[in-house]
Amino acid sequence: MPTIYHYCDATAFLSIVQNRELWLANTRKMNDHSEGSVIARAFVDSLRTHSPSVGTVDGFQQAVRVNQNELFACCFSQDKDSTVQWMSYADQGRGFAIGFDSDKLWTNKTNPYPIGAKNYYAPGSKTVDETVALSEILYAEDQNILEVLKILHGLLVQPDAYATANAAAACRWFDAITKNRGFRHECEWRLIYGPLSPSSVMPASGHTPQHENKNGMLWRPTKYGIAPYFKFPFDPSAVVEIWLGPRNPDHGDVSSRHLLELLRNLSQFNDAPIHESASPYR
Repeated sequence: MPTIYHYCDATAFLSIVQNRELWLANTRKMNDHSEGSVIARAFVDSLRTHSPSVGTVDGFQQAVRVNQNELFACCFSQDKDSTVQWMSYADQGRGFAIGFDSDKLWTNKTNPYPIGAKNYYAPGSKTVDETVALSEILYAEDQNILEVLKILHGLLVQPDAYATANAAAACRWFDAITKNRGFRHECEWRLIYGPLSPSSVMPASGHTPQHENKNGMLWRPTKYGIAPYFKFPFDPSAVVEIWLGPRNPDHGDVSSRHLLELLRNLSQFNDAPIHESASPYR
């Protein structure tokens, strides 16, 4: 799996490197207003066309409402030193990007959904470890949607209560990893958490964290309103690169570079090289 980059402002950067943890934000408070409903809407339309039974459509919609738990995510891009990412997510280029080894950040405990030539992962709900998944985002291109709908229709061959619940759960999982195709330039990956309940314990990321992190849901103000989040501790070895944005005040400053290297080493990211953006954005 590739190196994935989390673009952020200086405040978030310091929080991440000093605490060695990421914040997984509620997906309702993200920048795609169709978040969490792309697949559900498409499948309901498909059911009305191919399985027009009122009971089937109404039963599925009811099951989706029952399964519509809150989802939390931290977003990354596979695109290194991206001008668009700097402008959109790193304080207009004044911030940072942290490169993570995706294999060391999280090992998926769920089975993949093969769609086209790629595998996609989404949180399950059987065990605590399965409530987290790290996956590339599936963009709602026509062929991708058709393949997802085929999988969902296959789960409803016998539309009893059990099959309907399974299809609704799968639909929820697909919506967690699907975005409008207008965002495909972001080359996005997500670390997604689907807690079993608001008091669920965040599973460990495969290492002994700096401090015991058994917090439940926390809250913070955002530009989209008050929003809940969870903390996700990670092993320092997961950080493999640190980038300064093109408008970062420390960009090109040799003396500041020494201070950044000190911060990096104190945070135990000694092997992560520090790069300066080559983007012409100023």
